[in-house]
Amino acid sequence: MLITLVQAFPDHAQSVELDLPAGSRVIDAYQACGLQGEEGQRFAIYGKEVEAERVLREGERIDLLRPLRLDPKISRRQRVEAARLRRLRASS
Repeated sequence: MLITLVQAFPDHAQSVELDLPAGSRVIDAYQACGLQGEEGQRFAIYGKEVEAERVLREGERIDLLRPLRLDPKISRRQRVEAARLRRLRASS
C-alpha cells in the first residue's frame, strides 16, 4: 500500500513515498520514513489530526505537524494593532 508522508517548513517541504504492508499504522509509516520529527510528534491525514495508532488506507497522505510558533490570537491582535497604527499615521 502506497503512503506519502509530508513535513512542511516555512520555506520548503519534504515528502517521502512509502510502500507499506496492509494494516500499517501512522506510527509505522513515521518510523519507516526517516524524516526528523519532534518528541511527542503529532500527525494529520489530509489536514485532520489523527492518533499515531490509526490504521492507514491505500494512498493516504500523512502530514507531520509542527508546534505553533505564535498563538493565533496574539498574532491576530498584533496585525489589528499594526493596521490601526498605519491608519492613524495615514490620516495625520
